[in-house]
Amino acid sequence: MAQQNIDHGGFIDDPSAESVYAAMVKIEANFTELYSLVSSVGDVDIHETPFSMVGVDPDASELSQVAEALNIKPVWTSPLGHLNVVSLYIPYYPGTLTPYFYRHFYAVKLGAGSYGDDGGLGETQELGRQHLIKLGVEINEPDTEVDYGDIGTTDIWTAVNAGSPFTKEGLTIITAIEDSVQKVYVFDGEEDTLYGSGETATTIDNFIDVNDGETLNAQLDEKASNPTSYPADRTVTIDDMFRMVIMTGSGPILTIDEFADEPIPVGSWFFAQGTATGGLKITYPITDGSDTLLVNSKDLVYCYHRAEDEWVVRKLGISPEEKSIRTHSWSLTAAQIKGGNTTPITISIPAPGAGKTFQGVFLRAKNNYGTAAFTNTGLWVRQIGATGNMFQIDALDNFIDATADKRIQCAIEDKSDPFVENVQMEVAMQSDEATGDGSIDLEMDYYIVDMP
Repeated sequence: MAQQNIDHGGFIDDPSAESVYAAMVKIEANFTELYSLVSSVGDVDIHETPFSMVGVDPDASELSQVAEALNIKPVWTSPLGHLNVVSLYIPYYPGTLTPYFYRHFYAVKLGAGSYGDDGGLGETQELGRQHLIKLGVEINEPDTEVDYGDIGTTDIWTAVNAGSPFTKEGLTIITAIEDSVQKVYVFDGEEDTLYGSGETATTIDNFIDVNDGETLNAQLDEKASNPTSYPADRTVTIDDMFRMVIMTGSGPILTIDEFADEPIPVGSWFFAQGTATGGLKITYPITDGSDTLLVNSKDLVYCYHRAEDEWVVRKLGISPEEKSIRTHSWSLTAAQIKGGNTTPITISIPAPGAGKTFQGVFLRAKNNYGTAAFTNTGLWVRQIGATGNMFQIDALDNFIDATADKRIQCAIEDKSDPFVENVQMEVAMQSDEATGDGSIDLEMDYYIVDMP
């Protein structure tokens, strides 16, 4: 129906104007049509669909890979009136104990309807790269982690349905060893719902496989491990995203141009570093113009495209001329743990140099339970020859003698004189023992500082 206008005449009490009754009839009709349109749209909300990159063409562009992955996914639906967002989770393990996930998320520009592989029935819409907009990348830490151990050749959903129940809360990660291969899944289920033996059953559709190393995951890893070097000034392009950009010239300028021929998508990021003298100058757009950051040689800089015409550029401060946080990961065998009091285990970090010492920041540890628990209750991390410990795990933590896998984290120990000049660090156990067959993974953050 077209809008119904009211003839109110040309002046007050104009006898040619419509009656109050006729005017109210038109108002009611207009509102009836407006409310019918609002009710047909529904709530404006976000509907998020996780997906897997397994089975797509690894040589295609990022958006083409995402479109293909969504087209081969089992049938999924975008509700009416919702902004449909699809999410790709990529595992990132900087050490053995820090399970983070990169979440790449995209908006689907098509409206409500069904998508995915319907077995050739022709009842779903097909997506192309032109139907997707990349919204960004963020790092997520799992809210819920469930490990099913070695399940042999059993399907993961069968193992979960027979296993101990768990509640789906937030980003839920399922891990298992399937047919001798470590597998990781994002669990797609109803929030705050119990799954497992005697509870809601799972199917293959609940498990988003994030193990594929041949698609976007491999491409991004390759970019991160194969930095691009430039000998002179550089204006970054979309090809520089998701990788390290190294400027080898003297006093180089790195420019982020928001008005490039091929715009850089929001959510893109890269690291930058200058390696020669003269430092590195970065110019970049902000909401009300532009800004410049000048950093020292070897400083690492993080550049993130937060919004249109807006970049966040931050120095991470790991120049060798400055104190910088470092991370080291290692493992202890059962034999090392059982004899670790008589024979402490030297940590394979070189001595820091004359006039230098180590300053601990944080220690993370995981007890990988075997078939028998250790009886020892104490573990110390210290510099060789120090009278005080840098980190200490003791009996109250119930960590060393745990009867199942267990994680723990601890900050620097407040002990007297933990510093020794230019010596390595070691792990010592509170006592030697005869039992226990598991292992312990350790990850430590530390600085190299001047001797106090």
